[in-house]
Amino acid sequence: MRIQNRRAPRQRAVRSKGFTLIELMVVIGIVSILAAIAIPGYREYTERARVTAMLAELSGGKSGVETLLAEGYAGSTISPADVGLHRSTELCPTVNVALVDMFGERMVKLQCDGLGQRTVQLWRSSATGWSCNATAQTRVEWAPANCYPQVIIHP
Repeated sequence: MRIQNRRAPRQRAVRSKGFTLIELMVVIGIVSILAAIAIPGYREYTERARVTAMLAELSGGKSGVETLLAEGYAGSTISPADVGLHRSTELCPTVNVALVDMFGERMVKLQCDGLGQRTVQLWRSSATGWSCNATAQTRVEWAPANCYPQVIIHP
């Protein structure tokens, strides 16, 4: 007959009880490094998306401006409602529409002032059509590709 060793199963159970302190420290270090890389990338992604959404909200007013100009609008002021925009939205707490005399011609400016220092502007010139300018807090490269990330002219 064979005699079984009763201590062997108990010793195996004691050995596989949990993780060592070294293993836990390695895992925490790896997670910390991944978080340090991922969090700034996620912040940049969300900021770019926010500025692009602000531009999309203003783009709805382009057709309203074109309609007003085609009808021969000769007024001195335009309200956001005149071009089909809301005066305030979640992303654009302040929406402005202005007629601006600049560089010898009359231009139309649609502007969304977001939270912080985010600003998106759409300019309509009879010579060049629509153009876009944007600032996004301190990183102007967060502006969409079709927007010129530059200093915005405030007339």
